[in-house]
Amino acid sequence: MGLIREAVTSLIPATRALEEGPFPLTAARLLEVMGGTPTATGMRVSPESALSLTAVWDAVDMISGDIARTPVPLYQRTNQGRTKADANRLHYLLNTAPNPYMTAYTFKQALQGHKMLRGNAFANIERDSSGEPVALWPLRADVMERPVISQAGTLIYRYTMENGTQVLMPQSEVLHLRGFSNDGIWGMSPITVHRETIALGMAYRAFSAKFFGNNASPGGVLQVKQRLTKEAAERLREQWEIAHKGMDNAMRVAVLEDGVTWQAVGMALDDAQYIESSKLNRIEVASIWHIPAHKVGELDRATFTNIEEQDLDYEGAVLDREYANWDQQLNKDLLLPQQQATFYFEFMRQALVRATIDKRSEAYSRAWWMKPNEIRDRENMDRIPEFDEPFIPANNVLPLSLVVKKVDAEIEKANQPALPAPVRQLRRTDEGYELRLVSGD
Repeated sequence: MGLIREAVTSLIPATRALEEGPFPLTAARLLEVMGGTPTATGMRVSPESALSLTAVWDAVDMISGDIARTPVPLYQRTNQGRTKADANRLHYLLNTAPNPYMTAYTFKQALQGHKMLRGNAFANIERDSSGEPVALWPLRADVMERPVISQAGTLIYRYTMENGTQVLMPQSEVLHLRGFSNDGIWGMSPITVHRETIALGMAYRAFSAKFFGNNASPGGVLQVKQRLTKEAAERLREQWEIAHKGMDNAMRVAVLEDGVTWQAVGMALDDAQYIESSKLNRIEVASIWHIPAHKVGELDRATFTNIEEQDLDYEGAVLDREYANWDQQLNKDLLLPQQQATFYFEFMRQALVRATIDKRSEAYSRAWWMKPNEIRDRENMDRIPEFDEPFIPANNVLPLSLVVKKVDAEIEKANQPALPAPVRQLRRTDEGYELRLVSGD
């Protein structure tokens, strides 16, 4: 049993949350405990606090969910092309259950989310005595230290367990997904790189909360004709806030004592172009992960046509490169060297695309290279025995073998020697006349 399996199993009876572990306070973790890196707005930003911003949540949830729901079959190369290696243990780990406690969807979603927030995602590879992977255990990216290069030229990872114990893991035991990296070893956290942009969105949200907490009105001053003592001024302010501050006190009638007047100060939200600035920030946050604006709720310039085009761009420019990252890392980390020439992982990209039935039919009619049963597989329909061969591209109405048989029959008939025309004679008999066949058919 691997170290990670033992650690997870030991936590099951106690039902302890991962966040409750006594992890040592490194400099990076100390910043997270304090709320994240300070910014110019005064807001502290960390991967966890950034998720409270709607645009960040939408982007991370959108991409990680799409990655998680896409099958990633294990293929085996053959003389005829390739075939799915459904019976292989690795296929089961990545498409059904990577370990006894989670589904493949949950596993892929967690790792993709870690990579998007922290720039790195890790999983422990539990292997049997022959070196074959038998389980995959996701690891917390915030307690994994940057790996070092050993004398053998491989990476060594240091990970802190729940009880505070640090363990060393060789490269062969770690599945490591990286985001953008300047050295190819450690990915850069988008949250850290773009903390000011995210902090601005958090500041907009905090300002809105305070604004509506003050009855959606700007601040102001209570003016009196006579000079008040400090105690009297504080009492007047508190009485005014108790009576009029907050949404519960909205639209209440103010009763001002003799000589007291209210003067509003500051600008309303529309005057400060708050709404426009908030929308722009949502778009900027979405652009960190190249998410189209409509996927984070920004629909001002959205139409049916351009949303469809943006979705296609999202699938090609965003998801496709994430698939490529996963494909190559899975092939490198999970397959043994002797397996890599025969087996390989590849995300089933077409499984995510689900156009209308008209568009699918049009696409299938042009896909002359596909067998009808392959089309039926994509449409989740039962196979038909006669549909295991390609159709004629010209009209797609007959299987190729039947057309070949028909053509062969026509050729054979055309090659047969011509028969002489029948010869008939009209003869007279005692009973009259009769037509007799002399030669031919």
